[in-house]
Amino acid sequence: MYSYFASYSLSRQIDSQFNNIDLSAMTIESIFNNYVKVYLVLNYTYQVGNMYVDMDCLKDTYRYSTQTLSQLIPSLPNGYFTPLASSPTFLLKRIRYIDAGLGGYNINRPNTTDIQLVNPNISSNNFLNSCLVTVNGYIMPIVSTNGIVTIPNGYLQSVTNNDTRIGILSFEDIGNITTIPITPSMVILSPNRAPSDLLYIKTPLNQDYITLLVLNGYLVMPDETTFYPVGNGNYALSLSAFNISNKLMESANHQYYNSNLISTYLNYNNANNVIGLSQINTPEFISAYLTLPNTFLVQVPKSNIVINRVNILNTQLVNSIVSHLQPINILRGSQGRIVDYFYTYRDGKYLVTSPNMRMDNYVNKDISLTTDDYQSNQRVPSKPLLQSALYWEEISFY
Repeated sequence: MYSYFASYSLSRQIDSQFNNIDLSAMTIESIFNNYVKVYLVLNYTYQVGNMYVDMDCLKDTYRYSTQTLSQLIPSLPNGYFTPLASSPTFLLKRIRYIDAGLGGYNINRPNTTDIQLVNPNISSNNFLNSCLVTVNGYIMPIVSTNGIVTIPNGYLQSVTNNDTRIGILSFEDIGNITTIPITPSMVILSPNRAPSDLLYIKTPLNQDYITLLVLNGYLVMPDETTFYPVGNGNYALSLSAFNISNKLMESANHQYYNSNLISTYLNYNNANNVIGLSQINTPEFISAYLTLPNTFLVQVPKSNIVINRVNILNTQLVNSIVSHLQPINILRGSQGRIVDYFYTYRDGKYLVTSPNMRMDNYVNKDISLTTDDYQSNQRVPSKPLLQSALYWEEISFY
């Protein structure tokens, strides 16, 4: 028989940490609604000492249960819970976002293609080992050139947007990250499914790391439908769940690396502004797409990850939102694109601004790769732009 002893819970409020809070009188539904992550500490008749259990094991069956923890736990059969091998480490370390200018970096253009980030107080090698960089909302690869952080083709990326906004995603509090370019030999197509529905990526097997995916400049977090582990270091990827057609259209005129890709494989040109969808499922396109320079794996030296997303209410402000907390997290917008933002502080509030807080209002929004032949960037004439459904994304590791 099981009995409740304690719980460590992580609130959905931004910048929270795990706290030892008595949840025994709360309903299961309320707990899942109010907390991002909960670990239960249980007593078990057939075990000496307490056991730690991830409460997510109750989600599939009891997600909407009106029973309290103290009611449900004793009713579950012996052997129901699988205890964790050891007690979790409850101190969270987070990815931090900052505008490169606010972070003290000078943005230089050393030639006609690249951008360099110059800060004499920061080692370029340390930067490469602990940071990712965005240019106008899309992550791009970085290298060290003579001790200076360089974004290859960063200037060409900025030209496509007529704008240069550089964001830094810092993993410094977490540890050194490893980026791994994807090669054709790492991509495995499913024999029974269309490539856009399911394919596999072989990764170096390392159980002490969490693997993230940068896919065509978009940061893809591990989840249950888009990018998830399937064992032996392999990850499954669903480009349909990733919503590849809309992302390709959104980024068609905003990403340097996409211009040649979609014109070569998807019959796109600036005159017709149409992407052919049937070619997405060809092995040639899949290989080219997954081996773009702005597609790579990111391994983080932690065993657990928790993601907290906080939706932002639409306001009447144009390209601006107000925050009562200092903005240090990733801001996401249309199609999950990172919003490179700048902020100022005044009267106890932070005004967060970016030109990328709006999204194209396409006529064809719900595109199916199995039934539709093309995706067009035709927008609703009366309202071509909409406010993006913005949300803060707090990514924590422990």
